[in-house]
Parts: sequence; C-alpha cells; structure tokens
Amino acid sequence: MEQIIEILKNALGTDNINEDTTKENCEEWDSFNHLVVVADLERELSVEFTIEETERMDSVKDIFEIVKAKA
Repeated sequence: MEQIIEILKNALGTDNINEDTTKENCEEWDSFNHLVVVADLERELSVEFTIEETERMDSVKDIFEIVKAKA
C-alpha cells in the first residue's frame, strides 16, 4: 500500500495522498493524471492493467485491490 501511495504522490504532484484518497476528494486526480497514475503504476510495479481495471481505479483502495489480485 505504501508503494502505491508514493507512486500516486509523485504522479499527482501532491503529498495529500493516503489510504482514503479517491478521485472525488483529490483535486489533482483528473482524467489526464489518471493516465499518468496508470502508466506510473505499470512501470514501477512491472504489471499491465486491462481497460476494465483502469476504469475501476477510483481510489487508493481500489488500486491496491487490483494490484493485489495480480500478485
């Protein structure tokens, strides 16, 4: 979870990211930055996401669950 939070902090350019962060409560998490988040996660974690998985990434917890399922 900590690695995912750090990736989001870097991708979104803010330190205001935690386990409860969602697209709705993070001003920086817009549609463009969502693509940056996905690309950074894929690169840093050496995984690939499907379009469906990418569309389900609405929060830090969602991302964690999706990544965990790939382990």
